[in-house]
Amino acid sequence: MSIPTTQASPSLEHHDTFVIVAETLARWRNPATAEGAKLLAEHYAWAHQQHACGALLFAGPIDIEALAPGAPTPVGKVSGLLVLRADSKAAAEAIAQSDPFHINGCRHNAVQSWSIRFAQRPIASALAAALAAPDAS
Repeated sequence: MSIPTTQASPSLEHHDTFVIVAETLARWRNPATAEGAKLLAEHYAWAHQQHACGALLFAGPIDIEALAPGAPTPVGKVSGLLVLRADSKAAAEAIAQSDPFHINGCRHNAVQSWSIRFAQRPIASALAAALAAPDAS
C-alpha cells in the first residue's frame, strides 16, 4: 500500500525547528514512585510553560512500555521526543537544559536541528500555522 505524502512547503523548511532526543540516565526514577511522580510533575510544568510561550510544538514519551511500574530502568534508551522552535540551536539547547529531568540527571537531552521536508497536508498546514504564529512570551 502506498501512502501519499505532500512535500512540506518551503515556509516549513526555513523555520528554526529542533528535535530534543531524551536519553534516560541512571538517576531516572519510575513515575510510579513518589520521587518519580514529583519529577514528572515538574517536567510537565516545564513542558506546559514551553508550550505556552510558543517554543514547544509537540512532545511525548517513547517506548512507554519501559515506563510501566515494575519495568527495568530504561538506562541508555531514548525515552522522550520533543519538537520545538527556537531562534538558534543555542537557544534550543538552553530550553533542553532547563528541563527538570535534565537538570536532575534523569535524562540527557540532545538537540538536533530538523528540516521538515514531508508531511501529510493537514499536518503541514497546522505546523506551518504554528511556526508562523508569534511567540506567546
